[in-house]
Order: sequence, then C-alpha cells, then structure tokens
Amino acid sequence: MGAWIRFFYFRYYLGRKIDLGKVRNALDAGCGRGYYGNYLAKILPKSTVTAYDIVRQPEWDDYQKLNLVLKQMDLNLLEEKDKYDLIVSVDSLEHIPNNKNILKKFYTALNSGGYLYFHIPCEATERYIFPRRLFKEIDEWTKIEHIGEQYLLGEWKEILKGLGFEILLARYTFTFWGDLAWELEAIFRLREDKFGNRINILLMPLYKLLAILDLFFPLGRGNNLLIVKKK
Repeated sequence: MGAWIRFFYFRYYLGRKIDLGKVRNALDAGCGRGYYGNYLAKILPKSTVTAYDIVRQPEWDDYQKLNLVLKQMDLNLLEEKDKYDLIVSVDSLEHIPNNKNILKKFYTALNSGGYLYFHIPCEATERYIFPRRLFKEIDEWTKIEHIGEQYLLGEWKEILKGLGFEILLARYTFTFWGDLAWELEAIFRLREDKFGNRINILLMPLYKLLAILDLFFPLGRGNNLLIVKKK
C-alpha cells in the first residue's frame, strides 16, 4: 500500500507541476525495481529514460521499452552535467549517507530549468497509529537500511534552495490518512496468511479512499515531497 500511495502522488503531480513536454531526458535515480522509470518511458515515448540503482533487480528483465535504459550504478559516482530535464528520486536517498552531496550531483546533472521530483521519509516525525509491536519486522529493516540523513520539510526546503533550486511544491505525504491506510494493510500483510490477504482485498476501496483524503485533506505531518526546478 505504501508503494501504491507513493505512486498515486507521483501520477497526480507529474503533469501538474512538471512540464512533461520539455522532458527529453529523464533519470530515475535509485530506481529499485524500476517502476517509476518504466512509467516515465511509457508516458514519454519520444524521450530517453535512464534508471540507476546500486543493485540490479530481477524485474529489470521484464521491461522491453526501447527508450528505457536500466543500469547498475552507485549514485555517489554520478558525474553527468546538464543532461537531464527531469530527475526522480523516490524513497532512495534515505539509504545513502551524506545524501546532500547526491542532491548537489542532481543539480549539476540537470539542465537549466530541469525538474527534480524528490520524496523521502521523515524519521523525525515517525509515529504509528497502532501499537509499534505490530511493526517490529519493519522497524528492524528500517534501522539497517535507513542510514541516510532525514530532515523535516522546512529543512529540506532550505537545503534545496541553498543548492540553487526553486521550490515549486513542498508538502507532507502519508499524513494521518495515508499512514492509516499503510498501517492497516501492513498489519494484515505481515500475518502472512490467506486471511490477511483476503481482508486486504476487501479493504482496498477503503485504502484508496484514505489515499485520496491524504492527497487533498492532509492531516498532520508525514513524509516529505518536494518538486523543485533548477534556476
């Protein structure tokens, strides 16, 4: 459900805050399974989409689009200049220490007027609606994987403005509504039984309604979403 909500935000804001007609080269930075890069390649058939991740994923073999190039690469080694019109970084920089240096590389890699779509969790505001003991498995994974710096929304705004970006959008995602959808789905999914899967299927309309409420009626803090433009 978390992946679905992140993608829900992505699809909603992509054409509203970013001029897709100007995107000829795009980068999915820290692409994981490649879902965002594959989606960009689909909606931008005349553009070239590159997707980088430090670990090669099995799902990459499923993509057949000629305008999508998937590469195994460490973002710390990104040295491209004035190449991309759009860089997408969704829940990737929390896995990289000194991640402000990666944002500097993104700035250099973008053309003048290029866009950065940046989403990252915010551990400083981490809280659960339901008891934490229900998410022990997730917490253990987070402690191992989330080794990069994380800040509040206002702090990310200042960091990005300091690098020379213009802020087009800065907001929280996964506020109360989104967290509620994510936690309910996770509780049943972590049961690892058919009963939990069936409950999640039945509750899917509710989860999607909560995602819509999260988008249009945010309640409280959550994760960080910023869309910025290189001046």
